[in-house]
Amino acid sequence: MGRFAFVVLTTLVVLAADMPPARADVLTTIGDVTTGPGGSVQLPVSLSGTGNAVGGVQLDLLYPTAVFSLTNPSDPCALVSGRPGDVYTSLPSSPPPPSGMTRLRIIVLDTGGDSYGDGSLLTCGFTAASGAPLTTYNLDVEEYFVSDTVGNLLPASVDEGSIRLCSGCC
Repeated sequence: MGRFAFVVLTTLVVLAADMPPARADVLTTIGDVTTGPGGSVQLPVSLSGTGNAVGGVQLDLLYPTAVFSLTNPSDPCALVSGRPGDVYTSLPSSPPPPSGMTRLRIIVLDTGGDSYGDGSLLTCGFTAASGAPLTTYNLDVEEYFVSDTVGNLLPASVDEGSIRLCSGCC
């Protein structure tokens, strides 16, 4: 029995040595920003743990309809300076957003075959309603996917951000 266990253990060690290292998740971080009622903010979105292998990101950002509107509805999000690619946005009705929420779908692609590394990726502009209650509004993310430059899904996680509304704090 001892020799058998030694052979099995040796085989497992050899197999493990030939395996590629496990890839860590790509982390997409939605920022935390502050403004006052009636104010506008640029909500930052950044990437980390990319290994310079990210070719595309899709996420649906859910925000309270009665509190926030898109600063520029026809072009709500923009890549930060120096980032290649394109940003596509829409307000899809499917899947339906939760009651009282708006779904902003954001798709970032670099169709030139380059990849995105770590750092700031894009910003999205929001304006707070002038009579909105003073509190912190947590943003939700659904339909979240990260892919490499040929479309293969990568392990990924998201850190959902928030918009804080306060009086005289900005």
